Amino acid sequence: MSDKWLANNATPYSRVRFESDTKQSGALPIYHVSNRESAQSIYATGKIFGIDVVSSAHFHHTPQGAGRQAAVDGILLGFTWSGVVANVDLSNDASSHRDRRPNILFDVPISEYDNQTWELRLYPGTTGLLLAFFEIANTGYLLRSPRVVEVIQGG
Repeated sequence: MSDKWLANNATPYSRVRFESDTKQSGALPIYHVSNRESAQSIYATGKIFGIDVVSSAHFHHTPQGAGRQAAVDGILLGFTWSGVVANVDLSNDASSHRDRRPNILFDVPISEYDNQTWELRLYPGTTGLLLAFFEIANTGYLLRSPRVVEVIQGG
């Protein structure tokens, strides 16, 4: 994502404004941390996958949840999600991967005793995720043409 690419494809934009605009539109802002090469691939191909055993793509409600590495050596990707959100209940089953249906954003808690969000997951087959924002070195950009992204099976 060179300076020329940024000038042609994005507008400087604050994360606070992205979150506010997204919520006002009735969608949920969610974040994913990636490196430059993977971020460019996600944008170019419109596909994302996870590296865990079931290829779920991982997201967070806040950049802080996504980890500090985004501000240092990665890119924070901002997506909008307008689909179903389901809270995962670990009280009867410790597996957080029991339900792997596509097109549902699973809100996974820290544990069966702590319902705070640990991470958000989308499984392969999910469509309708919109890449609209990214942040590099604490500078935010709104994409002029947001990219619809599909969650695919990883390899």
